[in-house]
Amino acid sequence: MNIDPKEFRERAIKDAKCALILDAARKLFAQKGYWETRLEDIAAAAGFSKASLYNYYIDKEAIFLSIVIIENKEMMEKIKAVLDNPQTFIKTLKSVFEIIFKAIHDDYGIMVNFQNMMAMHANMLKHKELVDDFIASLKKFTGLLAELIRRARHSGEISSDLDDEALARFIGMLVRGAIFEWNISPKRMAIDSTIAQILTFVKQGAGVVT
Repeated sequence: MNIDPKEFRERAIKDAKCALILDAARKLFAQKGYWETRLEDIAAAAGFSKASLYNYYIDKEAIFLSIVIIENKEMMEKIKAVLDNPQTFIKTLKSVFEIIFKAIHDDYGIMVNFQNMMAMHANMLKHKELVDDFIASLKKFTGLLAELIRRARHSGEISSDLDDEALARFIGMLVRGAIFEWNISPKRMAIDSTIAQILTFVKQGAGVVT
């Protein structure tokens, strides 16, 4: 398929400018929080006027959601790489949890603000496509977990009567519950102890054979 050089150049320029905006916004959201960051702050940090910013993103929510989606996709790629080279079920699951909680820890301000935004469902309705994109990545995570569980069941590491998809959903709920706990906690929780607690629960609930 032939690509129009002009169209390719314009696309590359737009992508570069979007990257500048998202990078500036990410730093501001992490420093000031979502609610205290204004569009004009993002524009100034990225080297744009507020008016020109609208050529790339319709509002602050779209910028924020775009950042979360990109970071979540990067995290899913890391998780898939771990699952493509599995060890034992528990060791593999531990590696998956380390990827997730390190990402949350490193981007604590971003993720806490994201949870607060998602709670305000009305604000998200105008960004259905972006929200659907994020939800699709969550479903992908559940699917990856289910595949890991299937392999563990086949190797005799799991004895639970619950089906693979149900176990995957429950493990996902444990992760989201821990993230929510981090959200409401006055201080960040320790990654190692959080992972250890979830793994202990999983071992019992999934009937892991040791």
